[in-house]
Amino acid sequence: MQATLEAESKGMAEAQRARKKLGSDINELEAALDAANRARADMEKNAKRVQEQAREFQSAIDEERRKIFEALENVSTAERRVTVVMNECV
Repeated sequence: MQATLEAESKGMAEAQRARKKLGSDINELEAALDAANRARADMEKNAKRVQEQAREFQSAIDEERRKIFEALENVSTAERRVTVVMNECV
């Protein structure tokens, strides 16, 4: 009977240690999950910022291309005028 009580007592003590260890593991995992969630939120925020910058850069590129095209058209028009004037002078 005494041996049974001692074995049961040892089993209870071991179960308590295992319970504390599992509780500690859960706390560590929760802390890691919180850190991972914060990191993910920061990455999403940065990704949105980068996407917005990319849209802004693309808009700036499109505007510059439009200006270049307009300038080339103006050069072409000026060249035609120069040709007309040169032909009139001859």
